[in-house]
Amino acid sequence: QIVFAGHDDAVWCLALGATELFTGSFDMSVRVWNIGDGRCIAVLDDHSSPVWTLCLSSTHVFSSGNDGRVNMWNMSSWK
Repeated sequence: QIVFAGHDDAVWCLALGATELFTGSFDMSVRVWNIGDGRCIAVLDDHSSPVWTLCLSSTHVFSSGNDGRVNMWNMSSWK
């Protein structure tokens, strides 16, 4: 069993990539997890409100929140 723990508040949404799990939380962040070992490999924290939805393309993750923004993150650099 692998537990993905690290958010400071409730997890609201999930998205599964080929080797990563993406979680969006009420703590206003998106976390990227290695699904093989449960390690957090990135914290994407540019929202100013809870993250409600996540969507993946082959190269980017998109997150949206209560702040009215959609953020696009490059999976190569997490920027």
